[in-house]
Amino acid sequence: MTTKVVHPEAANGYRFDRDELACLLMLAQATGVAGLDLAALIPADPTGREAVFRVGQETLKRHGWLVPADRPHSFHLDESLASAILMLVEPGFVIRSTLTGMSAAGLLHFLSPDAIVEVSQDADDAFLIGVVPDRQTLSARIAALFDSHLATSGQLIVARAEREQLLVARRATIERVGGEWQLSYRRQANDASSVAYPFCVANIDTAITAFLADLSPAIIGAGKT
Repeated sequence: MTTKVVHPEAANGYRFDRDELACLLMLAQATGVAGLDLAALIPADPTGREAVFRVGQETLKRHGWLVPADRPHSFHLDESLASAILMLVEPGFVIRSTLTGMSAAGLLHFLSPDAIVEVSQDADDAFLIGVVPDRQTLSARIAALFDSHLATSGQLIVARAEREQLLVARRATIERVGGEWQLSYRRQANDASSVAYPFCVANIDTAITAFLADLSPAIIGAGKT
């Protein structure tokens, strides 16, 4: 079932089941989504693809996201939702935050110079998609992820993306040390060793800024705070 998701940190939040998201990605003609297993959502065989598409399409119509247009068999898609889905298909960068042994509880953030879209999954395996207003909020969302789980380690990966490919990546390790989370990374890719910092919103944003600057200076202003 598709419902409006109210995140205090995210605007335009949506909840979709697997068939709905698969239908939306097929409407966007996605051949892949960096960080998502598209093969698990969309069957490879034409009959299976058509069945998933029809189920997702009917559910999206029932919940008002696909509205009949003037031409027969054509529909309008909610504009803000369409923009968010296109961000998944053509991002500039992807940020993946994962907890060791709990990959389903992680966060994906898709970045362009003008927008940030977050994707996660809930306990029912539905997908939550929301537009994050700025980089500070993005870092706060990552901090909240680790504060809300009992895992002892994880990773923060920033990668340049092209369709389904994560081309070049920088990463930080996140570990619980003495009951407190710690963020460790090389400030420059060729540094000999990592430096550890307290795990907080400001230091997460500093790490993301350093990684984005290293991967491409053009993206440094994405989702300005």
